[in-house]
Amino acid sequence: MKDILLLWQKMHYNIYRFNVFTSIYVFGLPIMLLLKNKYILDVYKKRGISNPEKLIRSTISNPKARTINWLTDGFMILFIALVCFSILNFITITSGYVIWKDWSPLVFILLIGIPAIVINYFALWQNDKYLTYFKEFEKETRKMKRKWALISFSLVLGIFGLSIFSFYCISNTSRSKTSTPQAKEKIINAFLNKAEDSLYQGVDKDSIDANIETRLEKIEDSLYRNIN
Repeated sequence: MKDILLLWQKMHYNIYRFNVFTSIYVFGLPIMLLLKNKYILDVYKKRGISNPEKLIRSTISNPKARTINWLTDGFMILFIALVCFSILNFITITSGYVIWKDWSPLVFILLIGIPAIVINYFALWQNDKYLTYFKEFEKETRKMKRKWALISFSLVLGIFGLSIFSFYCISNTSRSKTSTPQAKEKIINAFLNKAEDSLYQGVDKDSIDANIETRLEKIEDSLYRNIN
């Protein structure tokens, strides 16, 4: 259990580092370039700030920065939600009971949302424990950081892969169930009932022309030829 907890916390730390990197060097790049302007630098110097670029970087990389934390926490909730969604899909495949279809959307959201929030709360957020292990992870060697960054990236890919695979399996299961002769016959009967109802709508069935009955029989024969 400790190993799983450590893995999740390492992933949290590396997702945080990724968000800091993209905030500074990708989305924040125009601002950083603007801060190199001499006029902008003079404005900040008058306010007592000699290096505004350094100040912004330190602010963004602060673990207590709410914007980065909210973004990182959002990713962690999403990952747990995808895992829960995948588990529900596999339950559907094995049991044949479609939870996300037969239950109300609210209940389905709770089945995914509650575990995602509870697990992350006790693993990452309770009493701001992330601040403690962030400090510990920052002391690690560059080689160790790269190793865990690669592991975290692999885990992210694994979660998305698991989710995609679960949808692939449930799609194949649904397709195989509708390809059996019994399923085909059920679909054909439903189609014939709808066709018959549309033809008989507003008309007394006893007065229907025999040609219509013959047409329905021909349609039925052609549909049943497709059943193996």
